[in-house]
Amino acid sequence: MKDSSRGSLLMLSALLAFAFANLTLGIASARETNPSIGPLLTLSRANALVLGASHGRARAISVFQGPDGLEGIVVALKSKKSTHSIIWATPNAKALLIGNLVDAKGQNLNEQAEVAQGLRLDPADALHIAAQTASMSTVTPGSGPILTFFIDPNCIFCNRLYRLIMPDVQAGRLRVRFVLVGIVKQDSPQRAESILSSSNRLQAIAHDEMDFDVALEEGGYPITDQPTSKAVAALAANDALMSRMGAVGTPTLLYCSKAADGRVEMLKGVPADFPRFVTDLASGPSPACHG
Repeated sequence: MKDSSRGSLLMLSALLAFAFANLTLGIASARETNPSIGPLLTLSRANALVLGASHGRARAISVFQGPDGLEGIVVALKSKKSTHSIIWATPNAKALLIGNLVDAKGQNLNEQAEVAQGLRLDPADALHIAAQTASMSTVTPGSGPILTFFIDPNCIFCNRLYRLIMPDVQAGRLRVRFVLVGIVKQDSPQRAESILSSSNRLQAIAHDEMDFDVALEEGGYPITDQPTSKAVAALAANDALMSRMGAVGTPTLLYCSKAADGRVEMLKGVPADFPRFVTDLASGPSPACHG
């Protein structure tokens, strides 16, 4: 799996966590008496906090008002070009919170903040793009809500998910929109382009997954030396879309969620409780969830 952005966040987490007990910067907390007030932590103070905690290896890019009195900080490592991440500061700026902040409904507030701060594409917008013909995505026939599946032909976790999904597809409980990407292994782009160049992409994906070599973690579809120009362009666009979504590995899933009142959600990886996940799939309101 490509995981450079996750590695940057883990490195940042370690650097910041090292100095938590020694942070002494403080600011007044006025939000209790005035909930509409904006960020209390200025960018300069946030930067001093992040610089001190990371021993000068990270910097604050911007600040914003977070939930329940917390201050949001957009940060990046200074030593190399890295993706921006969200961390949180306590109201008195004496501690930083690293990792995903989750509300009582299980909603990932970090991901919501990343969308709001322009760090990643909203899942609904990403789904709209993925459903366009330029992606060369292909949908299984039948009935049921549509699950959009970003799949790498050499991804063993994608293969596991494919095998989990197909019985439900065949039973008419859901449909799948496959969006090919090439990010896992060196020849993933060539194999993905070969599948996209085939006359029957669904059949080619089935060939790749059913003949998947688990020991080598390699898809079973043969690589062609002459992919079509449309396939090459579609793969490049799909890889770029995944990056804009903030997704760094496969499988990545986009779907309308019943639990979220039909809102488009993004899930990274194989669902932990797959039967429950299937029952949560909704057919809208996004047109891309029902075709």
